[in-house]
Amino acid sequence: MFSSLEDIIFEFFNMYLRNSAFDLVLPVFESSLPVFLVAVVFLVIFAVYCKKKYGDMIYRVFLFMGMLGLSAFFAHYGSHFFAFERPRPYQEIAGTMYYDSKDKTWLQAQYAVSEGYHPFEQQTEADKNGLAEKEMSEEDVQKDALAETAQAANGQNDVLQAEDSEKQVEPPLRMDLNALRIKWIDGSSKKLFPSSVISISMAIAFVIALLMAKTSPYIYLFPLLIGWSQIYTGSAYLSDLLVGWCVGLLSVVAAWLCFAFFFKLTGKYI
Repeated sequence: MFSSLEDIIFEFFNMYLRNSAFDLVLPVFESSLPVFLVAVVFLVIFAVYCKKKYGDMIYRVFLFMGMLGLSAFFAHYGSHFFAFERPRPYQEIAGTMYYDSKDKTWLQAQYAVSEGYHPFEQQTEADKNGLAEKEMSEEDVQKDALAETAQAANGQNDVLQAEDSEKQVEPPLRMDLNALRIKWIDGSSKKLFPSSVISISMAIAFVIALLMAKTSPYIYLFPLLIGWSQIYTGSAYLSDLLVGWCVGLLSVVAAWLCFAFFFKLTGKYI
């Protein structure tokens, strides 16, 4: 039941809710860079706020940095502790729109991987066929040239040199295409469930909401945006978001307990 609902939600956000503005902006939020920038921006805002209101600004800024860093640490390793590899949506759902970060372009999956769709493998076979035809035509041209040279020169040396040049012809890119095919099939393009980027985004938003109460609940739009971009770019399912957000919240609780234990030992409080 949940799997069917998850597929419907994914197809709605990935295939139907699309426009050129989303195509331009949302791939930026797929990476961990916006998460880092948001943390830095709110750290600066928090430092300015503490400088105006509190005398012990350095202590409170370091506290904020520690909470952010420890929460992100727990979120990252927490999302990998119980994680397992799973295919990305564009490897399972036909028609999925996904963003190729290397070529900076949008592509569409035509077939599911379970049905034997391997883009690199198909590309390899096509290139091999084209390469073979090209080699055959090159060989014919070379043979004709060799025959004419042999007849004109009437010498054995020219024939031997032509054979040597023919042996030096190597098919270009064959090994590279084979490597791409192997890279796709061996599962290296899969991702971990849940994604650490999703977990860390929620952890940072939760810390900011706790220590800067005026930002709540608006700061939670940030992990929602990260999650939306993950679905929109074909990188995650709804379950990735839900589990990742839960891991992020639990990581902040764990970091808060660590700081509470530290305060209890030192007798110093916020």
